[in-house]
Amino acid sequence: MYLKLMKCLFKAYHDSNALDQFVNKLVDVSLLHFNNNYADDNLPRKYCAVTCLAWITEIIENWDLEKWKSSRNKIMAFVTHQFANNVFNHTLTKSKKENTSAIYLGQRGRIISEYYNCVWTCLAFHTSRCANSLAVVPLIEFALYTLEIGTDVVPAVCRCIEPMLAQILIENEERLLAKLLHCVWNMAFERRKSEIFWIAIESFMDLVFHQCLLDHSDASILIHFCEKAHALSDYCPTIFHMFVFRCLGVWIRSKSARRQICSHAQFIAHALTFGPVHRKDQRANGDADAFVFSLGETCSVNSLIQSEHLDQVSVRAAAVSLIISLDSGHPLVCELITLLLAEDARIGATRSRYYANSLIHLKKNRVWQAILVLEPLCAQETLTGVLNNVYSQLIEEGSQLSIRLMHEWLAAARIRVGSIGSFLGIIYHVGKLLDSAHQQQFILASFNCILPWCMAQNFNTRVTAQVSFHKLWLICEANSLQTALDLYAPVESSLRMSYRIGIGNSARCTQKILDNYYFKIFDAYKHYSLQTIFYDILRLTSVSDYEWIPSHVFTKFYNENTFLPIYNNDDELTEFEIDSIKVTDDEIEGETVENGNVQKKMTPCKRSADNNDSLSGELIVVASLIDKIPNLGGKKMKE
Repeated sequence: MYLKLMKCLFKAYHDSNALDQFVNKLVDVSLLHFNNNYADDNLPRKYCAVTCLAWITEIIENWDLEKWKSSRNKIMAFVTHQFANNVFNHTLTKSKKENTSAIYLGQRGRIISEYYNCVWTCLAFHTSRCANSLAVVPLIEFALYTLEIGTDVVPAVCRCIEPMLAQILIENEERLLAKLLHCVWNMAFERRKSEIFWIAIESFMDLVFHQCLLDHSDASILIHFCEKAHALSDYCPTIFHMFVFRCLGVWIRSKSARRQICSHAQFIAHALTFGPVHRKDQRANGDADAFVFSLGETCSVNSLIQSEHLDQVSVRAAAVSLIISLDSGHPLVCELITLLLAEDARIGATRSRYYANSLIHLKKNRVWQAILVLEPLCAQETLTGVLNNVYSQLIEEGSQLSIRLMHEWLAAARIRVGSIGSFLGIIYHVGKLLDSAHQQQFILASFNCILPWCMAQNFNTRVTAQVSFHKLWLICEANSLQTALDLYAPVESSLRMSYRIGIGNSARCTQKILDNYYFKIFDAYKHYSLQTIFYDILRLTSVSDYEWIPSHVFTKFYNENTFLPIYNNDDELTEFEIDSIKVTDDEIEGETVENGNVQKKMTPCKRSADNNDSLSGELIVVASLIDKIPNLGGKKMKE
């Protein structure tokens, strides 16, 4: 109570000479009481003395006025002397004169905890001004002793050790430092249900992400704790957020700090693919949080509490901002590509087919988003390996679709005919982006490959091939590629006629493909941006909106001197609306079914009796007239 009153008075009258005299006198009295009561272990007096000294060190740190220079020197000399004589780590045993009342004994543990906290506050004050004056090994051993007692000294210990990290590494005491960090980590998590937990974690990360450790040749300590944070990400994601923002923030701001960045490739790969898949109840909470956040300053809670609904996508945004700031051919790029491809193979090994927006789908989506961003930085050998991986996935039964070399089309068709549609779309985009010197030659070769698929038996493949031929023909007309126009004019005339007289599914599917953003407005060069990769494409392909990363999230870490812009130069993709498939009542009433060719499934009545008395557990027989053999399948499934 006394110190709380003094804190209030000092805030109001810190320039007063009377307070200066009081501070100097309090230092002398506190030092006197501590030294006089050391022999008889008078805990209350020692506690009061150290508490006063700790408070004065906080005053000096906050204001650092020259008039308190003498008090500062006295405290530093006191700390040096007491530490050198092993006074601080002296076991606090009960003295014979000590109070034995039940009330005091119940508070004794708290007093000891606060005593050590104040001792470490004084030590931190000393090391912040003279880091090399204390012996490294005894200090760490004292820290381990204090932490093992179970006191709440983690923040103070971290503040004390932080200025001495360079000296610890110079003396090759990495093993002892690692032991201390493990102890600090464990003690912090033992307090995870108390208010000191997040303060302890922040102090721990100030220690772990110190520039000395980031620059040290042995990155095993940092790698170990990054992996621990990732292991906790499923049920405590905020810890991983904090690790990512601290670590990547240092590397993004300073290229000189990236000397050991390749050692952390696995951690960066985890950050690029980070993000849980929420249950329905969690999604409801997230939607409510996002709605309140969207209200901005009109909702008062936004000025009081920071929203966390973008934390998960912010982790990936920070990781992406780091990799686009790398130089072309950086060794980290190759290592990240290797890790991402291995992660994709691990995810795909569980099953070849999966539902949209499932965990497998979203994980693979994140992997390929990262690879797409890294692609311009790849060396040619790495890029060849990426493309080979993409080609092999396309002809399998997976959902990841990409391209395959022209001479491998026949093998792709034998394994999965539906994959040809992906090749056809990519052919169109490649032909669209080539320069005039190579465009006609490529389109002529493409026409020779596309034409057989224009008559394919598979319906989707045939329609996609016809649309691809039509779009390439429009390119020929726009660029006056006369050789291609003369050679394939009869084919184009026949296809145009089929468009005009097309009825039923063929006409509808053709128009649907022509109206799709991929064929209508998408440009692989013009729309190569973070906005397209992480927002527009996800929206247009009906990926869960929890995966969308708004463009403004990247601005926090973005460096303008990068090859990949945040925003597109136009709003074509942003304004493009995907068609929603809805069947109105008028359409249902207007439908006609030919002569009852549809065998309807029978549904047993949910309530076959008027009251509960007539209900029984006897067998219910459901009969259905089967007039066609194929309808047996539907009847069997219903049974």
